[in-house]
Amino acid sequence: MKIVSFFAGCLLVTCSLAAQQPGAVTGPDKPPVRRTAESRRFVFTLSEMDQGKRLNNRSFEMLCSEDTQCVIKSGSRVPVGTSSASVQYVDVGLNARVQFSLQAAGRVQLTSDIDMSDVAAESQPNLQPVIRQTRYQLQALVGPEGETTLGTIQDLHSGHTYEVRVAVKNR
Repeated sequence: MKIVSFFAGCLLVTCSLAAQQPGAVTGPDKPPVRRTAESRRFVFTLSEMDQGKRLNNRSFEMLCSEDTQCVIKSGSRVPVGTSSASVQYVDVGLNARVQFSLQAAGRVQLTSDIDMSDVAAESQPNLQPVIRQTRYQLQALVGPEGETTLGTIQDLHSGHTYEVRVAVKNR
């Protein structure tokens, strides 16, 4: 019992001396605790319009954590021949990458890369496919709730207008 008391006393003295060493972090000098990353739900709506009339609406939704890149891919892989008689596959469809950080007043700094592509209808069999692409690379400061139009672009081939909107929701 005396040996246990002796070791307990030595441990107590050692801990109290270590706490008094210069540079030891105690009390109000402790570093601030890092806040946990927050999540937001993003609802993107992609609209195709012809002279102001909506022809098509597609939407996708993703739940993202702050400062983390979130990715959604939907589509097909199209074979494309190469000069060395081998085949390479190209992704067509929707590829979306999103990352955000919270700003003052609950606003969201949103960085997005949205790529929409498809095989053109006039592609000929036994020839390389014609792939049409529309891409948005955007940075925007978006309000804490509600919907915002991120951008519009006119398709050079069809003359249709494509619009990207996003709604930010607290999970």
